[in-house]
Amino acid sequence: MGVKLYIAFYRYRWIFISVFLFITLLMFVGITKIKVSPYFKQGAKSEYSELRKRYSGSSGMADVSFILVKLNGKDYLREVERIDGMISSLKNTSFVINPLKFGKDAENLLRDFGLLHVDENDVFILFLVGSKEYGNASHEQLREIERILEMERVEYYILSTSYLELKSIEYVVRILRYFPLIASLMIFLIFYFRIRSNLSTIVSLIPAISGSIWIMGMYGWIGKNITLENVLIPVITIIIGSAYGMHFVTHYIKFRDRCGIVEAMKKTVGEVGIPILLSTLTTTTGFLSLLFTDSPSMREFGLSTAIGIFLVFLCSMLFLPSFSTFLKPMKSIGLGFRIFHRMIPFLMSRKAVVLFLILVFSISPFIYTIKVEFSPTRFFKGNTDIGRSLRTIERLTGYTIPVFAMLKFDKDPLSSDISSRVLKLEDELVKRGLAYRTFSVYSMLRALSKNIGFNIAGFLSLRYMVRLRNAIPIEKLLNIGDRSIRIFIFPRNDSTKTLKEIERLVMSFNTGAVEKKIWGFQYEYMEANEKLVENQLKSLSFALFTIYLMMILTMRNIVVGTLTMIPVLGMLLFVFGFMGILKIDLNVITSYVANIAIGAGIDYSIHLSYTYLKESEGKKSTRAMFRTLSITGTAIIANAFGIGAGFLSLYFSPMKIHTDVGILMFISMVISSIFTLLFLPRTILKTVGEIDLRKMIEKGLDLIKR
Repeated sequence: MGVKLYIAFYRYRWIFISVFLFITLLMFVGITKIKVSPYFKQGAKSEYSELRKRYSGSSGMADVSFILVKLNGKDYLREVERIDGMISSLKNTSFVINPLKFGKDAENLLRDFGLLHVDENDVFILFLVGSKEYGNASHEQLREIERILEMERVEYYILSTSYLELKSIEYVVRILRYFPLIASLMIFLIFYFRIRSNLSTIVSLIPAISGSIWIMGMYGWIGKNITLENVLIPVITIIIGSAYGMHFVTHYIKFRDRCGIVEAMKKTVGEVGIPILLSTLTTTTGFLSLLFTDSPSMREFGLSTAIGIFLVFLCSMLFLPSFSTFLKPMKSIGLGFRIFHRMIPFLMSRKAVVLFLILVFSISPFIYTIKVEFSPTRFFKGNTDIGRSLRTIERLTGYTIPVFAMLKFDKDPLSSDISSRVLKLEDELVKRGLAYRTFSVYSMLRALSKNIGFNIAGFLSLRYMVRLRNAIPIEKLLNIGDRSIRIFIFPRNDSTKTLKEIERLVMSFNTGAVEKKIWGFQYEYMEANEKLVENQLKSLSFALFTIYLMMILTMRNIVVGTLTMIPVLGMLLFVFGFMGILKIDLNVITSYVANIAIGAGIDYSIHLSYTYLKESEGKKSTRAMFRTLSITGTAIIANAFGIGAGFLSLYFSPMKIHTDVGILMFISMVISSIFTLLFLPRTILKTVGEIDLRKMIEKGLDLIKR
């Protein structure tokens, strides 16, 4: 940038600021147009999703909700009938299984099936409610059901795929509304400790906050939906982009103490312009590497966040200089600087490299303990509506979100031979610990026979046909014309191992069926997760190789360029090892932590290496490394903890998976900075000359003063 441009930033600063405010206001209007939807975008066609659409839609059972209601008072029959009637009258309701329709003499039956739970003080009954259509229709149906139950003033818990989605929409809105602000406040506190000025700290955050507003405004204007996968885009843009403003402002107020506004701006851009550009390129490369995955949601997340980071860069270079002209010089050296200065001799010693190696190789073996798991039921914290419903319904009834099996026969499915074989399959699923319970026409009839003297051979008797049809929608479980039946299977857990074992047993068990199908949303996400993890190595390899080439070309030194990558590789091993220690699953969401960490974590190596090359002027210089650490050390630490603190704001998210991402990114950023400071000073100096620690310590204070 020429001197004239720096003068323009100062002379026409109100014009630059006005343009900035106009763009920001325009994007604010776009934010009001944002639409929110649940998860998740599917990738390539899935066999499981096609089965769900085919069989659920054709049966008028697009989804089934399990609604556990705590009844008030002893005379609860009228209350149950009233709730049943109102839910049945809803437009999207295809059926309601009301346990009390089985009659008063069926209490043991209902308890066996988990439809009735009675203890000393409380009575719970479990409604099963079918939905004709999936999506917006089932979401609205559940909203109406919640209104009905709240109007009846009963305690209730709901569990279904549609309910997970409905609550996800509410949580997405909450995250959009509050978490960019929470992250900004946490970063402000850390940066303030470094800068010691309210105005300077606020100005340093302008590019990051504006970049977040701009990318969300674009989403609103082009009609893109915000979902659980991409809701963190504005938060991550603020957190990672905050580093650019902090580096610019800290250098500007330092130079401003020695020279005028225009000269300080010129020196600042000369000092941090290239490192910020490199940081932008490496960070966006990390996000763009997600384009190599099969998941449309991850590709969109990567591209959108890369655009957001680039917008932060543009704001830092075009508008931040004008805002910075209002800032006062920084004259004092903070306590953190004095403490770090005492650590410089250690960081330039062999002991620092040894500590780096110990940390990496002591934690990385835990990588082998990581599990690859992915299910939306694991997303929600225990104190959320979903978490409480999952826990309570499973504890009192043994019901979880089911998977479905369809068995088609070449003869009458009501024959005793077929019924006995299917019952053996159901018993085996429970016996092996794969399912809490199963639910089919056969298991229901067996329970009737056991508890109220019903005989399977008498199924067609008028009395019991009427009684069963009043209680359960038999046609949803049994299709006489098609000679097929449906089985509800309630898994004990939604781990990949359990789901595959259930599928393997259903498909291999000798039931006499000529056609067998199994589906459920758990299988869809299991399949999506397995495909994504397979592509993770491809995306990580692209990110690492591209950033490595950038380092070599920028540093113009293959040795220094190679060395800058080692702290990042060490960080990846450390973070994945910590995932194993903390028992955080590798899945669609947590897998992109590595891509973000590579792009953001390399920034510290860039700043240190670039500053050293500039200070040493291409010569072998211990003195230059000492000055490099004095200039960049506290900035690297402050930046790492500032970004890490921003990510820790996700701890307060209702989504457990966001908390996992926040913890992993905090570890990634802090460890990246520590590994950079432990590894690079000594190894760079070792490649260019020996270290004289005694002379370095003697001249240390003099170097800082100069």
